[in-house]
Amino acid sequence: MEIGKNFYHHLPNELLADFYFEIKKNIDLGILSEAMYLEIGLIKEAALQKGLSELDLFSLSSRAKDASKTQRTFPG
Repeated sequence: MEIGKNFYHHLPNELLADFYFEIKKNIDLGILSEAMYLEIGLIKEAALQKGLSELDLFSLSSRAKDASKTQRTFPG
């Protein structure tokens, strides 16, 4: 591994985005430990070096797209 790069730097953008989405979702649900915030930081660092924003990560994530399809909206 190159100096200054972590595992996430070597992932394709779509896979990086899926990792971000799943870890963030599980943190928000309280499923994963606080240590996952470190992972989110590493993913954000890799994304920034690839020129990707958090919004880009959500846009690229197939898991985020699948989740948005399964969310039901109720008439208000």
